[in-house]
Amino acid sequence: RYVGRWIHVDKNKLHGETQGSVWSLEVNDLLLRKDCLNDYDIPFTLRSGTVKHMKILWKDKHSVHIKVDTIFMVLQSRQLEHLITSPEQKKDLERQIKQALLEQWDSQLDGVLAPAP
Repeated sequence: RYVGRWIHVDKNKLHGETQGSVWSLEVNDLLLRKDCLNDYDIPFTLRSGTVKHMKILWKDKHSVHIKVDTIFMVLQSRQLEHLITSPEQKKDLERQIKQALLEQWDSQLDGVLAPAP
């Protein structure tokens, strides 16, 4: 109810537990909904996006805390949408976006997997 308008919830990825009166839910690798930015007056649309980690804590009926760790988003100018007129142009743009995203992830992995000095 709180975050479903921005993300796709895969029930297989949900991990919940309770401790006393606190109920927690943790989810990894969520996909952002492509229409999640459509209601906002911004010059971008979402091409693709993920949330690395999210944790939701319910302490009582009126207290919900949502913690989000790392959001990756590939945005497209709304003006650019009108310039794409053919399926080939769309495919080429998607290929370029995917390549840029893969290069970004690769560089992040290099930093994580680099041996300590």
